[in-house]
Amino acid sequence: MQKRALFAAVAAALAGQDATADPASTWKGSAELGLLVTTGNTHTHSMSAKADVVNDRDLWRYSLHGEALNNSQHGVRTAEQYYVLAKADRKLSDVSYAFARGS
Repeated sequence: MQKRALFAAVAAALAGQDATADPASTWKGSAELGLLVTTGNTHTHSMSAKADVVNDRDLWRYSLHGEALNNSQHGVRTAEQYYVLAKADRKLSDVSYAFARGS
């Protein structure tokens, strides 16, 4: 639960920054949320979330990607996965760049 809260806080902080400080700065993002609930002989719940945020500036591009997956059956968690990726690109020319990436 703490990992989901941390991911949500980072995504909200990045999305809430004021892009007017740098006129050449553009923000793009997307988010997905999925929930599957089945009942009958078995009771299963599957939840997935994914988010991408990109801030493109004159010389730099910053990207943040996050994913979360949780499955449970009869109230017992059967699968759990979290993934966060951060990347910073330094534009060197129109066709080349250098980057640092952490996940």
